[in-house]
Amino acid sequence: MTPEQVTIQLTAHEHEIGSLKHRTKRVESQVEAINKLTASVESLALSVQQMLREQKEQGSRLLRLECRPANEVRSMRREVIKAFVSALAGALITLLIHKI
Repeated sequence: MTPEQVTIQLTAHEHEIGSLKHRTKRVESQVEAINKLTASVESLALSVQQMLREQKEQGSRLLRLECRPANEVRSMRREVIKAFVSALAGALITLLIHKI
């Protein structure tokens, strides 16, 4: 190989090395962006899981709140029936006592 051929080959190799360095930097940049994206997706997934847990808790609280009026009405109905039965029993006992 002549010195000129060696120079040409070295120049070609230097150019190729420069190109490879440039491509490596670009790949490193892309890997960094992918890592940031991965971290963001993980954070988003955790947020969604937390929101789902909170939504389930709110659903159960809402169900309890929706049932409260019905339970109160049932309770009041029972109390009214008890009062009516007690009054009726008292009236019957009073009639029985007066007849005796």
